[in-house]
Amino acid sequence: MKNKLNLPIRFFHAEIEYSSLTKGSYIPPHTDTWDKRLSFVLYFPDNKTTLNEDQKKRLGTAFWGATAGNSTWSFFDCVLLSDDESDRFAGDYEVKYRSSYEANKLVGFVKSDKSWHSVDEISVHVDRRAIVINIYDS
Repeated sequence: MKNKLNLPIRFFHAEIEYSSLTKGSYIPPHTDTWDKRLSFVLYFPDNKTTLNEDQKKRLGTAFWGATAGNSTWSFFDCVLLSDDESDRFAGDYEVKYRSSYEANKLVGFVKSDKSWHSVDEISVHVDRRAIVINIYDS
C-alpha cells in the first residue's frame, strides 16, 4: 500500500507476554523472528528475594557484539543456537552490555540481523519474572 507521496505505508502490532524462568532455565543467543521490530523487557523480581549485584547481572539480558574481525553470525530470522554453535559463537562474539535484573527496569532494543541477545542459565532458586513487549511488522 502506498500514499499520495508514493511512500510505503507500514502497519505494526504489539504483543505483550509474561515470562517466567526458573533455576536451570536459559535462553541461548538468538536474534528474534524476522517480523519483530522492537523488543522491551520489564523486570519485576520478587521483592522478598534478596539478590547480590552479581546475581542481578547474571539474571539480566546479555547483548552480544562481534569481537574484532568477526561478523559471520548474521541471521535476520530467529535462530536458536545449539550448544556447540553457542560455544563457537562465544568465541567470535562477546557480551557488550548486560542489563541488571532490577525492579521496574525496562530494557529495549531494535531488532536486526546482529541483535544477538541471551539469558544465562539461572543458577539460583529464583523466578526471573518479566513482561515482554514486542512490536511486529504486520
